[in-house]
Amino acid sequence: LCRVSGVSADETEYRAELGTTIRVGRVNSVTLSPRGDLITVIPISGGIRWYSISGKQVGSACLEGYDKAVVSPDGKLALFYSYRDPSNTRVAFVDPTGKLIWQHTVAGAVWCATAGKDERGPVMAIGTGRGYIYVFRVSEGRRRCVRWRVPGAVVSIDFDRASESVFHGTWHDSFVGRCTLRGRRLWRIESTTASLQYVEVLPEKNRLFVISEPNVRGRAREYTVFTAGGKILREGVLGPEVGSRIIHSPNGDFICRGFDKLIVHKEKRVRENHAVLYDSTGAVVWEKGSLIMPVLPVLVTKRGSVLVSDGNKSLYFISRSGEI
Repeated sequence: LCRVSGVSADETEYRAELGTTIRVGRVNSVTLSPRGDLITVIPISGGIRWYSISGKQVGSACLEGYDKAVVSPDGKLALFYSYRDPSNTRVAFVDPTGKLIWQHTVAGAVWCATAGKDERGPVMAIGTGRGYIYVFRVSEGRRRCVRWRVPGAVVSIDFDRASESVFHGTWHDSFVGRCTLRGRRLWRIESTTASLQYVEVLPEKNRLFVISEPNVRGRAREYTVFTAGGKILREGVLGPEVGSRIIHSPNGDFICRGFDKLIVHKEKRVRENHAVLYDSTGAVVWEKGSLIMPVLPVLVTKRGSVLVSDGNKSLYFISRSGEI
């Protein structure tokens, strides 16, 4: 665990304090509860484990036949599903003690899932390859499900910050859209037909970040930043380089693109890890990386500082001015 805090008034300088170390093996994801008191780990091997901030394991759950899961922000409910598996279209809801609360069969293989929480408790949603979106509210005494259909396979889904509506991205047909939790369409924008649309709600300013992943060889990935109302704020190309990946700031004002740069010298070829930071206008703020100083972006702060890794055991910040 690492606590990061700003040490300057403009939040361009940061201090990192290393804390508890938890050995968890290889993981698909690690999330921290909003209150910062519960850590949820989803290992590559499957299942879910919950830890306290002190590193003590306080819960676990594992269901045979399921390889992915999402967890509510408060850590009190997990949804298990079998990713893109048409032979298992059942979703399962489990609490931190491992108790199975409910199972439900959906129409089509599950392609994506997300979890949120509002004043009534946990709310979860999934999207299927047959174009269905399901919204679930599950607790000890309540089982509620609402579903509707959209064009194309639902490849990504996310709640708005208040968990009052659902953003979704589809493929064949390719759309980005927003619906209420009862399925009423708020807006929908058609995108490139051969691209899979991956949506992510930004933590600040209620913006939507979308990556269009082409299903055709030779085409580069594209990204778009939307307002919650569907207006395009910015769009660009990820680049054709091997290993291209993109990380954005919580407000979407800064975007850092990591990529592998091929260096050829005297008939020798070597790939270097580089990163480039863009501001809200799309202008390049800095580019970093070399053979002796690999730069792999980890996160971007709202002020444009970037936490990077050297690909080994070191983490360091690069400020907006380019200072390490």
